[in-house]
Amino acid sequence: MKKPLLILFVLCLLGFWGCKKIEQQAAVTPQVPILDNNQQEALQYLETFRSEAQLRGLNLNVKNVRFKFEDLLSKGYWGFCNNSQTDANGKFLIDLEKPVNISLDPQVWKAMSNLEKEWLVFHECGHCVLGRIHLNQTFGNGESASIMSAGDAGVYGGNNAYHGFKKEYYVNELFKSDGKYKTNTPVPFWASFDGADYHNGKKKTVFVESFDSNKNRWPDGENAISGGYYAVKNTTDKGFKAPFAILPNTDYEVEFEVKNTSDAQLISFAFGGSVASERVSSLISYKEQALFFGIPELPILNLFATLYDRLQPDKFNKISIRKINDKLYYYVNKQPFYITTAPKFSNNDPLWFLNTSATAFYIDNVVYSTLD
Repeated sequence: MKKPLLILFVLCLLGFWGCKKIEQQAAVTPQVPILDNNQQEALQYLETFRSEAQLRGLNLNVKNVRFKFEDLLSKGYWGFCNNSQTDANGKFLIDLEKPVNISLDPQVWKAMSNLEKEWLVFHECGHCVLGRIHLNQTFGNGESASIMSAGDAGVYGGNNAYHGFKKEYYVNELFKSDGKYKTNTPVPFWASFDGADYHNGKKKTVFVESFDSNKNRWPDGENAISGGYYAVKNTTDKGFKAPFAILPNTDYEVEFEVKNTSDAQLISFAFGGSVASERVSSLISYKEQALFFGIPELPILNLFATLYDRLQPDKFNKISIRKINDKLYYYVNKQPFYITTAPKFSNNDPLWFLNTSATAFYIDNVVYSTLD
């Protein structure tokens, strides 16, 4: 089952299943239903589901799976599957020779990216076709251990990282689970990232800003350089970019230090350029000891990384972002905490800041280096 989840600036409502009575036509000759665009699109993702299963040695009969689009969002759901009977072990009883109806909310569907639509169809088919129930396990970095996460496994349940190089794990887990609570899919390398060393390889410093002056022309006005650091007071929606450019096709490192002025402070920064659909947006929450991510491929699904006790309130915290090959590695105070797919952006303005709070936060020691 899926429960709605609101985490700061990201609304995460996840699918649900239940019973749905279906009227069956008694005509001798079955009529070919007329499908709208949403239904045709959903059937395309159903075919992808069947193909992914076949690649993993499962030949699934999905000919009787049908999609209906109706209001579910008012009830707090994105998806709804009609199977509700379970065996003694809690696994769904599946009969794919009978009609299987999956309802989806059209408003949510319209807002979703193609990848999120695939995720939703795969999740509901996990219930209706594979007989799986929800799996509310999370990894050390806070991400869900399964695409079948319900969103009610604690405060940050339903944190699905279904994108980039992580997607393969979730698809493998979907088809290789025993259908109840345990998974026989190996834990992926990115599940904790705690064992990674702070990279001290060969670096060539390209840009340094210590805010002794404003020679690099950081935006002034409400924001200002004071006491050897940059005070960010601007609360407009646009934000501002750091005044340096990078070579996006190379390996590099960007580091900066930030300091909060309130325990409730939210520090927002984006990496990957000015185009929202191309960048990884981040929101540091000192109260939650977490860093929330907005991934371009997942505009609706929420992601976050648990920082545990790595954030130091009322002190400068060093954020390090390293692009190595096709991956971004995130560190706080030289401690690794998250890895994700590097964005592919069309310009070379990588770092943007935005103040989402009424009080200022501070930036210091911004450094951009290339990596050998």
